[in-house]
Amino acid sequence: AWSSGFGFHCRPVRPQHYFVDKPPPHTHTHHTCAHAGTQVNQAMALGVPVVATTVAMEGMHAQHGHDCLIAATLSEVAQHVHQVHNDPELWANLSVHGRANVESFFSYEVARTQLDAVAKSLLGIAG
Repeated sequence: AWSSGFGFHCRPVRPQHYFVDKPPPHTHTHHTCAHAGTQVNQAMALGVPVVATTVAMEGMHAQHGHDCLIAATLSEVAQHVHQVHNDPELWANLSVHGRANVESFFSYEVARTQLDAVAKSLLGIAG
């Protein structure tokens, strides 16, 4: 069990039954804590739709309804998870856009480019 950030402990939601034409039965829900970005990034990189709090999504460059669903209350978390699991199009869109978000901002290529720029700056090498 993990802390939801709302004062209780819970486990990720995984419905027991689903139909073949629906997306896989998993949505990543994340609470408010330090180091949330790593877990959120991992879920998004794998194409798992993310439902998280505003704090968990800080610094992620993600937009509510496009890359993930952001909740401010426990009720909103439940509503968003229900919404994702009952709307295959939303599930697919969050999956595709979440993966694209990670690729655009947190991929190895992006990190390499940023590290190269820092190294060149420190060494006084022109761009």
